[in-house]
Amino acid sequence: MELKLTGWGKAAIKSAGYDKGANSTNSGEVYFYTIRAEDKDYRSFVGVNESTHFRHWNQDTLQNYAGRYFKDFSLEFGELDDLYHGRAQFKFIPFSYTASSQVNNCSIFRSAWDYLSSVGWFCAKPGKPLSPDAIKTFITHISYKQFLTPKDEGTLPTPNL
Repeated sequence: MELKLTGWGKAAIKSAGYDKGANSTNSGEVYFYTIRAEDKDYRSFVGVNESTHFRHWNQDTLQNYAGRYFKDFSLEFGELDDLYHGRAQFKFIPFSYTASSQVNNCSIFRSAWDYLSSVGWFCAKPGKPLSPDAIKTFITHISYKQFLTPKDEGTLPTPNL
């Protein structure tokens, strides 16, 4: 699976992985893809499930996901928001935490469409603001696979490399 990070380039990809889960007559195969990207202005993690029977969608709250990803910090959450692109539904919530005397502004998200689901986070670099539209643009870009084409292709916040 290719996750389009338009404008970031391959140098921004810090790690990527792929795992194929168990196969059974009842559940079929589960594919899980992960990618972690970082540049001078943003950092992100995305995990995508591809399966007919397994989704992140109803497993837990976004606040609990954020708590697991950022377990060493006290998190302050904003308001839950939604974004829809055809059959794809996204939920996200901004949050912040302080580390090394700097505020870190992030957003945690999850999405579901057809047989795919994803969960991940997107953060501005420490001490930098995170535009309200940045997370909407980001999840639109990473959630294009097969059934979804982003309306704003090419407008992902671009790093200053």
